[in-house]
Amino acid sequence: MTKASFTAWDVDDVDTIYEIEYEPVSTCPACCSPHEPSIQDLYHVAQHPVSLDETQHHVYALYFCPDCRSLFVCKYSALAHPEQEDLLRCINLDETIPSPIGGLPCSNPLDQRSDEFSLLYSQSLHAESRKLDRIASIGYRMALDSLLKEYLAAKFPNERDTMQTEPVESLLRRIPDPRFHLLADRFQDASQMDMELTKQLIQTMLRFMESEAAFVALLANE
Repeated sequence: MTKASFTAWDVDDVDTIYEIEYEPVSTCPACCSPHEPSIQDLYHVAQHPVSLDETQHHVYALYFCPDCRSLFVCKYSALAHPEQEDLLRCINLDETIPSPIGGLPCSNPLDQRSDEFSLLYSQSLHAESRKLDRIASIGYRMALDSLLKEYLAAKFPNERDTMQTEPVESLLRRIPDPRFHLLADRFQDASQMDMELTKQLIQTMLRFMESEAAFVALLANE
């Protein structure tokens, strides 16, 4: 996404301003609107010396969503050299307030699945947004486990009880597609705290389920 420029006001000194180059958010965390929210104002909040050569800056951006007509805040951070503090270019998004919790992420248009999966995924998103990565990692693994068992129970109802005690990699190997067998090997070899891999597997599984359902619906209409 192209970076934008804006002037940030320092909350401790009204006569000090900062020229900010930042990456604006593209969706509202409350309603997931496809219309890009508009920025209302930026505030430079604090400076924390990290070393003799660098200072930690925090910038809060106030956004307005035209669809749900709500305001939300994005917290950015940057490191800068003292002689360049009036122009902050290396801005990173740290947090969105409120956090984009709920069912699936805003970028994913798929419907939510079972209540258990949706709850586990939502709580994992919430934990991740609070930087509770270990808790989020465990939660995402539980969500993946729930999603796989939901899918496989519909495919193989007579084996529902047997599957309840199987690990995720065994569940992946039950899917009659060799690509999932390769993913099972990768998942088995990965660290239990590999949160990004677990999230990618969830997204892959959801898209696979959606694609399969679309084929079934299309064939049923012939």
